[in-house]
Amino acid sequence: MPCPGLPSEPATVVFDDDGDLVLNVGSTKCVRYPFGDAQVTHSHNVASAFRVCSRSMARASPVWKRMLFGGFAESKPPSGDWVVNLPDDLPQSMSTLLGIVHAKFDDVPQTIGVQELFDIAVLADKYDLTHLLKPWARLWLDQVWENGSKQYLSAILQLWITWVLGDQSRFVAFAHYLALNMQSEYPFKLSLFTPPDVADRIIKIHHVTIAKLLRPWEEVIFQLSGEDPYAASNGRRRGRCSLSDNDKASECNMLLLRYLKRSFRKAHLYPEFARSIMLGKTVCTVAQNLKSIIIQTPVLDSDHEGCHRLMKEAGSEIDQIVGNVKFTLTEAELTHFRAQGLKTGLGQK
Repeated sequence: MPCPGLPSEPATVVFDDDGDLVLNVGSTKCVRYPFGDAQVTHSHNVASAFRVCSRSMARASPVWKRMLFGGFAESKPPSGDWVVNLPDDLPQSMSTLLGIVHAKFDDVPQTIGVQELFDIAVLADKYDLTHLLKPWARLWLDQVWENGSKQYLSAILQLWITWVLGDQSRFVAFAHYLALNMQSEYPFKLSLFTPPDVADRIIKIHHVTIAKLLRPWEEVIFQLSGEDPYAASNGRRRGRCSLSDNDKASECNMLLLRYLKRSFRKAHLYPEFARSIMLGKTVCTVAQNLKSIIIQTPVLDSDHEGCHRLMKEAGSEIDQIVGNVKFTLTEAELTHFRAQGLKTGLGQK
């Protein structure tokens, strides 16, 4: 049974009274929400019909020119109304772009949200209309930067926005932020809304950085447990204690290992370090947890003070490791940003 809230026909918006083309944009349907606020069961996507000038569209976009005048199915029929269906596009974003194309500038929003700008960027990229956004690009980007730059899902959307609009410095900033704050429940969204290869590089930086943070502690645990695979090749003796008395050294190592495990359990990082990635820990979270570790171990006597100092030194490079994280653009990406920046006025000076 159809939802009673759905309109029977799409709303019509006239951009040109003499327009020769009608665009049916979007599709009217229910959108259901199985998760989230229990009070909201579903909402409606409502299609819109736009009366436009086909020649204005062709002048604005080479994609539209080919679509409307290139002999495709969307070309003008020999008789009857000229109607083109675009069910996959969003009416609100298309309305903004058509307003610019038809010089209806009063209808172009001066304030905008991240999702709305993302949707506009998707269509601008799809139909090669990025150059039309030049008068608003900097204003819009500044607004969404201030309102949502440090939220994970917002950063994913803004990574694509800055890619399309050619804002190189902010693109790198968002890529860096995502590498440090990537959440494992959203890898699909990251790969879906990012340029080719970018998501893979962000994920790799995330994994490699966490491995670097945990490696010194892995080595300490290997040594204390007597299972150090690097001991022979590095000329190290098994265990952390430097005493030649095997009994005292074994007692020291066991104590250190016991207290180290206790400290790591409190930080939710032991016994399997690799699980930090699988459980969705971000680089920043792992770094904070490691820095919060307080290794309180009893000193057997003065001969063992060096053993305890070495334990604490294992986490001394946390800030340096995190600070060295960088996202580097490829030559192809630099070329892309130069081209997009010229279109929108956001090019690097």
